[in-house]
Amino acid sequence: MKTLGQVDMYFAKVRYMHYSIKNLTNKLIMLYKVTVKNNLISNGVRLEKGMSVEVASQSFPLLSTRQGKEQVNNAFMAKYGVDIKKACADTSAWLDVVKIN
Repeated sequence: MKTLGQVDMYFAKVRYMHYSIKNLTNKLIMLYKVTVKNNLISNGVRLEKGMSVEVASQSFPLLSTRQGKEQVNNAFMAKYGVDIKKACADTSAWLDVVKIN
């Protein structure tokens, strides 16, 4: 049977490992290729099937966070001059996200 001190050390190690893994995953930057699935004209914004951008992000999955959606929108704005947020196309229904690395 373990003593109280051994149990406390075990939980301290588990907390440290969890903290270390959490910090490591927060620092990983992944590269994604985001491609428009279908043609769309919405709110004066035209998206063509096949339009794609590459985005480096710490967000995973990319389109489930506000920060990830903003990065994708900024990439489309920089490359094509289109605002996918205005077209309400910043979801997985309109965009295909593939992890590159």
